[in-house]
Amino acid sequence: MNNTIYNSIIIFGGTYLIWLLVLIFATYIIREYEDKSFLIRTFATLVFSFLTGLLLSRIFNNPRPFVVGYFNPIIAHSVSNGFPSDHMLLASTLAAIIFTKNQKLGLVMFAGAFLVGISRVLAGVHHIEDILGAFAISIVSTYLFLNFSKKLAYVR
Repeated sequence: MNNTIYNSIIIFGGTYLIWLLVLIFATYIIREYEDKSFLIRTFATLVFSFLTGLLLSRIFNNPRPFVVGYFNPIIAHSVSNGFPSDHMLLASTLAAIIFTKNQKLGLVMFAGAFLVGISRVLAGVHHIEDILGAFAISIVSTYLFLNFSKKLAYVR
């Protein structure tokens, strides 16, 4: 495969694929609009996931690969902390939320999130630990706010 096609695939996966995942998520959530409890827990999950990522980025500093390797990344990016990957955090949190309601669609979303993460690594803007960290945050956030809060609702 020539470099232009390879780079175009990486740019699509690392920059634009996330918008397709957001569109799929939004379409699914609109269908679930009548389940207000799920919508509230979904919003809480997204906020908690984002805030956890923000907090951990203040604790763990992981310079981006292109900074430590002195090369130009395929996707232009600022010189900032790479941990955790915001793209992967959003993509995998959306996938985890959907997975709790629809496992088949959730697996498709996780596959898309995986492609986003791998594309960001191949583009030279993230290390694999930035991707895995974001994935872990998304799973923990979803478990806490979708599953645990649902159990609390049953207790009341």
